Amino acid sequence: MAKKDTYYKMGPFSEKFFSYFFNAVFSIFYGAKAYGRDNVPKTGAYILAPNHCSNFDPPLIAMSLNRPAYFMAKAELFKIPVLNWIIRWLGSFPVRRGAVDTVAIRQATAILERGDVLGMFPQGNRQKEGSFDKLRSGAASLAIRMGVPIIPVAIIGSSKMKRGRVAVNIGKPFAVEKGEPTPEAIKAVNDKLQAEMEKLYREKEDILQ
Repeated sequence: MAKKDTYYKMGPFSEKFFSYFFNAVFSIFYGAKAYGRDNVPKTGAYILAPNHCSNFDPPLIAMSLNRPAYFMAKAELFKIPVLNWIIRWLGSFPVRRGAVDTVAIRQATAILERGDVLGMFPQGNRQKEGSFDKLRSGAASLAIRMGVPIIPVAIIGSSKMKRGRVAVNIGKPFAVEKGEPTPEAIKAVNDKLQAEMEKLYREKEDILQ
C-alpha cells in the first residue's frame, strides 16, 4: 500500500486556481450555475460522482465546488504534452480504461485516506445527455471497501454548452457501509447513486428549455 503522502497534493495556489478560474470562465462565458455547493462538507473524505456527457464536465465540477477534488481521467489525456502538465497540476491522475488499473486504485485510495475529495465518473465513458444507466462498479466498489460516503452530482447541458443552459446540481452525501464489494453490495450502491443522480438532473433540466 502506498504511503499517504506518496501522491501529488495541490498547493494553496493551485487550489484557488482550481475554483476561481473555472468559476470565472464558465460564469462569464456560459452563464453556468452551481447548486448545492454547501452539500459538500469542508473536511473529510468523499467520492464525488457526477454523470458524464462532455469534456467540459471536469472543469464544470471544479467551478461548482467549495474545495478541491482529485479526478481520475482517461490515460490518453496525459499523452498530450501541455495538457498533461496542466491537468496533473490541477489534481487529475490517469486511469487506464478497460483494465484493472492498480496504480490508479492505489492513488485513489491514498487520496481518500488523507481526507480529500475523489472525483469519479461512475458511468466511465461519456453518455447521452440525461442518461443515467450503465453505472460501472469502480466508484461503488471503492466506496464500499473504504466506507466512504458518496456525493451524487448531476451536470445539465454540458453536451451543447449553450449560454444560460448549463448547470451543476450537487446532492447531499449518502453513507456507504464498509465491507466486501460483492456484486450485490455494488448493485445496491449503484441503484441508490443512479436514482439520486437522475433526481438531481430532473430538478434542474428545465434550464434546457
